[in-house]
Amino acid sequence: RIRDLLTGQKAFPALKGWELRAIEKGALDRDSAERSARQNGGWPAVNAMHAKAGERGQGMHGHGPEDERLGKLCEFVPIGTDCWRAWKAEHDLRGWPWLPDPGTMRGAYFPAGGPERLSEFEHAIRGNQDDVGGREAAE
Repeated sequence: RIRDLLTGQKAFPALKGWELRAIEKGALDRDSAERSARQNGGWPAVNAMHAKAGERGQGMHGHGPEDERLGKLCEFVPIGTDCWRAWKAEHDLRGWPWLPDPGTMRGAYFPAGGPERLSEFEHAIRGNQDDVGGREAAE
């Protein structure tokens, strides 16, 4: 999920006609409407994952070796903790879609160390595994 979010917006949804008319009338804020459009349609794979989780009430299945490698760089973050709130704030800041209602789950997995160490996870995604925690972390 975070890998797909970090590798960039996949679709660029246009505002609907009714949204444009509401913006013209001053009934809707353009920035809010565009953010909502990006969150709801900008990352189809992430949104599909969210929908499946909501329908089945369970997490992702059928992942491969790359997911296993990246999964080792993640940690469980309990709902309601400072780290959970930091991840929510990071999603808001970046305009990313936030998690669906977790139901009975007590939390979710995110890259270890919180949003402030997200660059290390991004380096691992982009194949800079040798730099994770090494030279760049010291700089």
